[in-house]
Amino acid sequence: MTLSTASGILHLSPDLSGLDLIKGHKVALEGFGKKLEEKAKNWRSIEVLMGAKLPAWNALDELADEMKANNDVIIVLTEGLVESVLRATLTLFSPSKTETLNLRVVSSSISNENLWSLLSKLQKQRVSILLAFHGEPSDRILWCFEQLFHKLSQGRRKEELQRRVVVAGGKRWLDWAKKLGLRYLNFPERSAGRYLFFSEPVALTLLLAGVPAWQCVEGGRSFVRSFDKKIGSADLILAYSALREVQLTERCRESLLVPDDSFIDFASWWRLISEDSRQEITEDQGESRIQVGAVLRERSPEKGRRWLTEIVLDVYQEAPSVEDSPSLTWPKAVRSWGSPEPCYESFLNQGDAGLALPGTRISLRRLDPMSIGALFAFFEGVISASHKLADLDDAWDLLESRTTTSLTES
Repeated sequence: MTLSTASGILHLSPDLSGLDLIKGHKVALEGFGKKLEEKAKNWRSIEVLMGAKLPAWNALDELADEMKANNDVIIVLTEGLVESVLRATLTLFSPSKTETLNLRVVSSSISNENLWSLLSKLQKQRVSILLAFHGEPSDRILWCFEQLFHKLSQGRRKEELQRRVVVAGGKRWLDWAKKLGLRYLNFPERSAGRYLFFSEPVALTLLLAGVPAWQCVEGGRSFVRSFDKKIGSADLILAYSALREVQLTERCRESLLVPDDSFIDFASWWRLISEDSRQEITEDQGESRIQVGAVLRERSPEKGRRWLTEIVLDVYQEAPSVEDSPSLTWPKAVRSWGSPEPCYESFLNQGDAGLALPGTRISLRRLDPMSIGALFAFFEGVISASHKLADLDDAWDLLESRTTTSLTES
């Protein structure tokens, strides 16, 4: 049986709500509330999603249009979870064919050689900078920004320079940005450093890439609203979170299978935001596994059981017939030139001895903003619920920058 949202954006299978495995979580799951308003108060990720405001995002649309009209290159200087979610997001969307803007995501860990190469290309180009970080920025990102800012300021008036820089961070850095006259965006106060997809800085980056960001919000909201007034395991995010805890407690290795390499950055984001709850729940080291595509598999047997979540695309395009094309003589025998995808899918469905059941299949309607928004709402919701189930502090920072005070003093 396949359960789907009312809007058909995202499908999960099999039916998790009636599993005996998660019946012991009944009281804990019902504690999240029944109505969406109650869930938003108990659930950080839902609170961030429902807190997005259309007028503010419309203003971002105007800012993005201005930046695209006045720039050939926009550099997004970032680090940590902000960098992870930006890369995950941008690689899932195909760039608009009409977009000519060069949008560059640059990490604070960029080597000096690559930074100098980037700086040398800024001369005589129309360039803007988006500095994006959550919490306390590292010394390295501030140093990189200073280098970029200095290069950008050459030959430009103060007013033009101020228009070419946008800072996205927490409230603590707002006064600093105002002093310099720079435009400023906030990350949501209660995002816990994890639930960043439905934030204004990410929205601006999407808009610069030609993606209608508010449709992501609509997709995420449509997904979570389909569980409004559903209690406990009837809410699929909660049912999946409870099943995740059971499987991790049973020392199963959490695994994510993604369709192709366009999902690699998404899988890296998934691994990062889920790592602390994974280690908190499981008695083992809490390692995760990412598998890309169904074609190849590891020959060496994997130690221990694993619990698999698979992301698939509903849109299936039949390969064109090659019957009329000149045939090739291959060194290996080929049974037929029918499309091999159904065969690979059957191998996956057969599973293997090391696979813990039930696994979960998440089917995306297509790679559009609505579907991607629902996908991020699901996984952010799962991690938020996992933190509640594991009594884990949702404000705990996954990453923190190394202090260089002792180095500078010496």
